[in-house]
Amino acid sequence: MSHSVACVICRSRKLKCDKTKPQCLRCLRSQVQCEYSTRHISPTSTKDVDNSKHVCTQCKKGKRKCSGTFPSCDRCQKLGKSCSYTLLRPLTEIEALEKFYDTIDSEANKKVVEILCQRTIERNFPFVAGNFLDPRFLFKLAMGEVSLSLTKAVVGMSLDMVVPEQRLVEFKNHWYTRHLSETLLASGKMKLDEFQALLVNIVWGCSTSSQKYFFLIPILSRMAYGLILNRELDWIKDDFEKERRRRMVWNVFVLDRMFSAGVPEFMSCDLRLLTIQPPAYDLESMASQVSESPFHTHLPPYHHPFNLFSLAVHLSQLRYNTLNCVKVMEKQHMKWWQEQSPTEPITHDIELTVELLPDHLHYSIENVSKMNNNEEKIFFINLHLLLLQIRCDVHRPVLYHLLYNRTIPDSDEIPPSKIEAAHEECMNHALLVSKIAQQNKHLIADAYNTVSMAFSLLEASRLMMYNVSPNPYQTHTHHSETLKHYINSNIEIINGSRWADPQTVNIFIQDLQNASQNLGIRHSNSGKNILLLSELHPAHALTQAASPTEDITADMGSPALAELNWPFDFPRNQLLPLF
Repeated sequence: MSHSVACVICRSRKLKCDKTKPQCLRCLRSQVQCEYSTRHISPTSTKDVDNSKHVCTQCKKGKRKCSGTFPSCDRCQKLGKSCSYTLLRPLTEIEALEKFYDTIDSEANKKVVEILCQRTIERNFPFVAGNFLDPRFLFKLAMGEVSLSLTKAVVGMSLDMVVPEQRLVEFKNHWYTRHLSETLLASGKMKLDEFQALLVNIVWGCSTSSQKYFFLIPILSRMAYGLILNRELDWIKDDFEKERRRRMVWNVFVLDRMFSAGVPEFMSCDLRLLTIQPPAYDLESMASQVSESPFHTHLPPYHHPFNLFSLAVHLSQLRYNTLNCVKVMEKQHMKWWQEQSPTEPITHDIELTVELLPDHLHYSIENVSKMNNNEEKIFFINLHLLLLQIRCDVHRPVLYHLLYNRTIPDSDEIPPSKIEAAHEECMNHALLVSKIAQQNKHLIADAYNTVSMAFSLLEASRLMMYNVSPNPYQTHTHHSETLKHYINSNIEIINGSRWADPQTVNIFIQDLQNASQNLGIRHSNSGKNILLLSELHPAHALTQAASPTEDITADMGSPALAELNWPFDFPRNQLLPLF
């Protein structure tokens, strides 16, 4: 007789299927094709045994039904008993971890590896949930069709099942550091599985804000374009493989653009960015949602309406274009104040971006509160800070002279109205940055951000500091005491945030203190040279580390494999109010 059974995908992955037709819920969420087939079962056959379930030692001893969940089954968790599985032996010493790493492909470790890989996939990590792994990964693993490198990458994500909590960070770092070196050594003859392993490795490294992993993103992108170019999708017949490669190409593009724009905090802020379905290539079926880009500069096709994911990619590319445009202007001594300014296309793109934002993506307290969780809220705030920063970057040529020398070269040629307009706009942006920070300071204090928030707050503080004292181009009407309050509040927010790296923040603060003491006058021989805060941005620092003497106007994402060593040595004391 015949019975309705699980769909082909769930059955191959040994997962529970709700058996709804034409598409089960799991396949619908994963956006993969769902197929059913009818198989004949003999009346005398026994029930199918779910080999993915395992019985813990406590349930086995008491002959109780076990949920088989890790790291603790439901029964043990309810009774408060220690739960352990005979197949999973704890690794408490680094030597035991090394032995497990070296013998991961042995027959003795086969069952343990399957359990750890299954646990990783059940956790629904962004780089596992249909993005970088074939949905048939577990089936291929059981058949011995998965490369050793990719197996190690996936196993490493569930080491907490066999490693005590107090040593987990140390053991995971050791595991992935060794795996990274092995994968890079094999990069000359790398296949797709090895590339996937490297991708998982780097995304995990970025999620922990590790700079050495961040440095490897440009290397990864060059490998991606060489291994899985878009044109390969035309001749791949396997739908799963085609979808996997398409998502890998898209996510590597996102990583590369974010690196180029110098925003590594996006990776540590919300890794779920990489889980959202990338734009479809079938433009005919999405004619109502996808159109040619209306932007002047080289931006990706416009996918409307914006969502958080597409807006992040868009702003990263826009910042990349803005910094390049400004650097070219400064290098070639172009006149930004002319009617046909080189920054005009950038300004057009910025205004169009703001205009095309849907209502729910405009900044407001109400829109922040509507976000699903704190990670999404802080990411939303970061995007608006980045947008404000881009608007200030456009005026960098004039701000440089306003903040540093209090003079404008060839000032007779520059209409005063142009200077006042640029200064007024940047001051408004600076005050808005401070206002956003004040409104969300409790949320910001618990967020795992790295550079973006401190960078925005301290750049805003520098602009406001310039207006505290009289200057020839002061146009803002705010009282100096109000500006002092904003500056001190910004520093107070940084002091109360656990994400702020003391060494990096002290660089910013030292720069602000120099600015307050010198009122923007550069002392060429006094050792008190004032740094542009933008020079302390990761994109700039990485470029300098890679090639300090080469032309950096064309590519902000030059690879650098050495650790970033700041040439400053300020004390890690608590930051004090400037006023």
